[in-house]
Amino acid sequence: YLNNPLTKEIKTLYPFIFNILYEIVQRMSNDSGVELTEDEIAFLTIHFQSSIDRNEQDVIKVVIACFYGIGISQLLATKISKFSNRIEVIDTLKLEEIEQYDFSHIDLLMTTHQPENNKIPNHLELLQVTPLFNDNDQHQLQQFMNRKLKPTMQIDEMAEVNFIVGSTDDQEITMPLIFQKADEILHHNHASIDGYIETALEREKMSSTYIGKEIAIPHGDPEKISKSHVIIFRSNKGFYWKENKVKLVFFLAIAQRDIELTKRIIQTIAHIDEKTINELIYLDDAKFKDKLLNLIKG
Repeated sequence: YLNNPLTKEIKTLYPFIFNILYEIVQRMSNDSGVELTEDEIAFLTIHFQSSIDRNEQDVIKVVIACFYGIGISQLLATKISKFSNRIEVIDTLKLEEIEQYDFSHIDLLMTTHQPENNKIPNHLELLQVTPLFNDNDQHQLQQFMNRKLKPTMQIDEMAEVNFIVGSTDDQEITMPLIFQKADEILHHNHASIDGYIETALEREKMSSTYIGKEIAIPHGDPEKISKSHVIIFRSNKGFYWKENKVKLVFFLAIAQRDIELTKRIIQTIAHIDEKTINELIYLDDAKFKDKLLNLIKG
């Protein structure tokens, strides 16, 4: 048995990877009889996350076209390269060389002067900057990077998920009540197969879905969900989720076909800060849903 003093922090930082690994380990243990503890799964989470981080180092490939000659081109290239390690300057050109250049694998053309539009390939983004790459230029480049590296989710991508703010009818909120209410909502919406809530309870019994910052994300077997739901419960006073106090519970009843959305949803929830949590708790249901969806869509 390995003791991992960072398990809580790892579950808070990487809840999606931890939960995916947990599900895989549980299925493997049923076949092999080999069981891993939370602490051991947390160690695995770090290794997998490190591998993902190495493989997700997407870079933006940039070509610079400058009117002022090689000296200014190189100065601009140096400034842009230093701006972010996610940018790779592939080449520097004279403006008149744009028409003949192969831009098939280039993401962005940065120029000091506006070239003729008919010389720019349709797929290529154009950003005009000053030779000294001032604050406004940096802001424009950062905006482009945000669009390129963190694309916003399209509205129809979330259409398959029904977001519901659950009501406890002024009853004292407890962990068993959350599971009971979630089960009632899913049955009312014909969204789950018999036995789903038992899989969520079993998952919770084996390892808490508390992820820190007074948030829990209970969930069960996606194979037993026919229509994806995220059911949210709120408490401004907080209540105990096992040994931890929570104010927000996101019951993630996501169907297998929508499982790709789970990562986006969990990562959004994990990155909600304390200020936003306190804002969300006091919003009315409609505003709460709007704010949450906007956070998820980016």
